[in-house]
Amino acid sequence: MNKSLLKEKRVHGDLMFPMEVCRMRYTNPRSTLECHWHNELELLILTEGKVSFQVETTQYTLTEGQAVFINSEEIHACSPQNDEPWGFYAIVFNPNLLLGATYDCIQSKYVEPLLKKQLVTPSFFDGSSPWEKRVLSFLNEIITLDDSRPYTYELTVKARLLEIFSELIQNSSPRKAGREFSSHLYQTETLKKVLSYIQNNVSRRITLSELAFQANMSEGHFCRFFKQMVNKTPIDYINFYKVNRAAALLEDSTIKVSDAAMQVGFDNFSYFINIFRHYMNCTPSEYRKRQAQ
Repeated sequence: MNKSLLKEKRVHGDLMFPMEVCRMRYTNPRSTLECHWHNELELLILTEGKVSFQVETTQYTLTEGQAVFINSEEIHACSPQNDEPWGFYAIVFNPNLLLGATYDCIQSKYVEPLLKKQLVTPSFFDGSSPWEKRVLSFLNEIITLDDSRPYTYELTVKARLLEIFSELIQNSSPRKAGREFSSHLYQTETLKKVLSYIQNNVSRRITLSELAFQANMSEGHFCRFFKQMVNKTPIDYINFYKVNRAAALLEDSTIKVSDAAMQVGFDNFSYFINIFRHYMNCTPSEYRKRQAQ
């Protein structure tokens, strides 16, 4: 189950070394990594399964050993393409890890253009070119280092990250400012506003007209926009988000199932059970028992 929806607030690593390698494996075929974003940079490599991965408005099909790069504040999501287990390693880190102690050419020439989206940076690596093979090799080395944690762990990881971004930037191109990019920025900011509204109002019934108002669109236009961006209808997304929030609450054995339902805006208990079963392939009580095992 995904616990990191919308804008992720979790801090990865610590102030001294703001980087973390996250290991995730899903056995429920209905488990997805829903639309969210964070200020950190992320490099994700698939270790098992076959998935559809969305970065902003672009969809990629990933198989084992392939990877994606997610820039700061880019909306991304992931879902399996079959009923098999799937999993990944995600290397998530603060961009400051790439910088020196003072403002220098590394920051001005490379990191700032990257973060400001002044570069069209590759997002998908399947290993088909020599430089992509090097990137994948560096990613796997960081994962291995994270397991063993040798004395020079932080030093070597930072060196590999710099090598990865050297490859990325060498294979990037300047972004041409224009109407298309402005439209893209407007769409992503509008979507973030709508997703945040859903997050902040999860404890009550959310109407389609409310969301359309947040996006400053008609209901019909908004439904088409949302489906294009998220690959789900607004109602489907709201229900899935509520079920994920309820599932997180159910992991606390002191919270009653009925209370979890109420906290995510379901006042009809039977309807909540049906919706939960639809998305999680089990009832809330069955889910709680599985988590306790």
